[in-house]
Amino acid sequence: YVTFSDNVGVTTAIIYYKKASDDSWNSKSIINGSADIVIPVNSVENWYYYVIVNDAADNGPIGAPSTDGSTYYTITVTNKNQDLVHYVFIEEGTTTWCDRCPNVAGYLHDLYESGEYNFYYVSMVKDQNSKANDRLKNDYNMQGQPTVFVDGGYKVVTGQDKTKYAEAIRAAEKRDVPPIKLKVTVEYDDNTNEITIDVLVENFETKNYSGHLRVYLTEIISRWKNPYNADDGEPKPYHFGFIDYIIDEQTSIDGKGNTTLSDKRKLSDFDITNLVPEELMVIAVIFNSEPVKKYSYPPDEGEFDAYYADAADAIELISGGNLRPAVGICLPESGQLHIFGQPVLRTPYRRTILIGKTTMVACVEDDSAIEKVEFYIDGVLKNTDTKSPYEWSFRKVSLIKHIIRKHTLMVKAYDDEGKTATESVEVLAIFL
Repeated sequence: YVTFSDNVGVTTAIIYYKKASDDSWNSKSIINGSADIVIPVNSVENWYYYVIVNDAADNGPIGAPSTDGSTYYTITVTNKNQDLVHYVFIEEGTTTWCDRCPNVAGYLHDLYESGEYNFYYVSMVKDQNSKANDRLKNDYNMQGQPTVFVDGGYKVVTGQDKTKYAEAIRAAEKRDVPPIKLKVTVEYDDNTNEITIDVLVENFETKNYSGHLRVYLTEIISRWKNPYNADDGEPKPYHFGFIDYIIDEQTSIDGKGNTTLSDKRKLSDFDITNLVPEELMVIAVIFNSEPVKKYSYPPDEGEFDAYYADAADAIELISGGNLRPAVGICLPESGQLHIFGQPVLRTPYRRTILIGKTTMVACVEDDSAIEKVEFYIDGVLKNTDTKSPYEWSFRKVSLIKHIIRKHTLMVKAYDDEGKTATESVEVLAIFL
């Protein structure tokens, strides 16, 4: 990883690297801020590297620690197996219409963001993605949503108790797993819109290992949202929403051996359109080939063959890329009757009904900073707020002409780098 800056902008950033015994340097672009150097398994030879950058005015190049390789950084390589850390893998079976799902989505992301647990997770939104639906239906025999499958079914968790999810992750972290290690690397070519994926699988035991490698392409903040607020009154956006598999195949690794599986895909190859490279994460997982009988609705309903996840690794497509804001509508709450701005009860057919003065409240978060939030009614901009809490109150506009009428309320958030996100809700307004 490197950092650099320029008053106009760095246009070239290159890392040069080589084995200690090599005469010439290899090179690759590091303009995105990171690059991977793949050191062969069982190598004991040190590697060297240095980085140079330049700007459009050709004021450089400048280098660290040199511009010509006369001075370099050293990567010390030893042939010593480290204790393997097991990263748990979770698939969350969910939908965009389930009113219990936002809580579980929030539980998982809170645990993930805490940094106290070693796990990656994917939101399998089955009503929006046919491959997610196939996975949940055919492989897991899922009986209802939300259902969380931990390490390929080692643990299956349902319900609204957050502690159960934390306990399941802890149990999976500690379980005995084969000494298998994954390392996923990715390169994105902005000119061709291609991504190149390499997954190194290492087997540290003497006997052969067979498993199924799946590489999940995910949106860090999913385009698919659930309109229902969680119990704390805030929308819970889906994170790491499943887009497609990049690699989905069986593999075998010899004892004390390794193998690399690779693929190259264009973003336009996927069925999902308008994918933004900065907003994508790749998660690689290898599942054991030995089945274990489990139940998707414990203790004894929804029998399926579980194939435990033995190792996982993940990487952002573009490290440190700017994400679009995550925005939701806290008020009015979807599917509730509101009187003078306050939700009082759930409505039949999940309609959102407003009576009297209403306050729109936007729940917004971003990886950088929020510049402003706009409030719209039926596509017409009504108000702009630049300070948190982001809210706007409005009264009725007519007592006769619009006594009862459907309206679309929308909020639009802008971050400090110009990225935007919107959320809307259809309401039935009485005396709006």
